[in-house]
Amino acid sequence: MMQELIEIAKQGQFDPETARRLAACIDSEFKSSPIRYFGARKVIIVAGASELLSIRISGFGESFKGRQLTCSNIDNPENLEVSMAESEMVFQSAKDPDVLYVKGGETSITGPKYSDITKDLDTLAEVLKILPRKDPDIVQIDNRIYRQTGTVYISGPFYLVILER
Repeated sequence: MMQELIEIAKQGQFDPETARRLAACIDSEFKSSPIRYFGARKVIIVAGASELLSIRISGFGESFKGRQLTCSNIDNPENLEVSMAESEMVFQSAKDPDVLYVKGGETSITGPKYSDITKDLDTLAEVLKILPRKDPDIVQIDNRIYRQTGTVYISGPFYLVILER
């Protein structure tokens, strides 16, 4: 697993902060994680060295292949929900718990199923106008960018998931 992490770090086109976080985790221990659900503002998923990620987006007729996927909410005030319930194994870095190594299965990224914004409103009629969109504002697959997409499904033999909260 450590060799695979080193290869991922070499191939990724990361921003300086993500590259620093990943470099710090390469020497750390990864332990099996019982947690399979996370909330984050931005999610970066990087394919292992040997195979590309298989990516499906709800509402798109085609599937995509890519080395790196980034999903983020910029305009939406809610966090993205990241589910690894369908993944075979999830390992979490001891040094940075927001760096996860996933082996097999599927990860999904979606928006909130509910919103707390309604608590701040006086009239129910206004709810529909300001509720956040339910899915990622921006999805980037390698150099291709999609806006306001549906739920994103990612699968591959192994890949790295980096969460920014």
